[in-house]
Amino acid sequence: MSEESCVLTIVGKQVLPGGDTETTKTCAKGMHRVHESGVHELRYRNEKDGTDNRVLLSSDRIEVYKTGAVRTEYLFERGEDYETFYETPYGALKLRIETEHVTLMTMNGCLRGQVRYRLIMDGDYPVLSTVMIKAESTAKAAETHTAGRETG
Repeated sequence: MSEESCVLTIVGKQVLPGGDTETTKTCAKGMHRVHESGVHELRYRNEKDGTDNRVLLSSDRIEVYKTGAVRTEYLFERGEDYETFYETPYGALKLRIETEHVTLMTMNGCLRGQVRYRLIMDGDYPVLSTVMIKAESTAKAAETHTAGRETG
């Protein structure tokens, strides 16, 4: 089980009940490990919200664990519903996650995961969400960045 440094890009898109959309993007340096079971583990710190994050990805499931300024656990399994709490210093929100789709792909030293789900906070209206996770080895990311500068 080897571990390597990586560059993570996480893009989230939410479609709100009125049809408006919100997109967030997080870029961070982290660590990528592949377990003997084939599960990919990503660890990184999100400086924006002050959390340490651990993400476990497999072909049919994504698990997210956040600790720090906020604490929560998310479980995404296609066709499954999951209830959890999003704990903040100001109180906790009850969340219901209804997962529609989970994918995982590895290609050319790059890991890509995607989940599509409905998020219901405290029994309110559902928000349709899609999160895309890309993890690229630090060396591969540097090659891509250098090649992009040379050609364009």
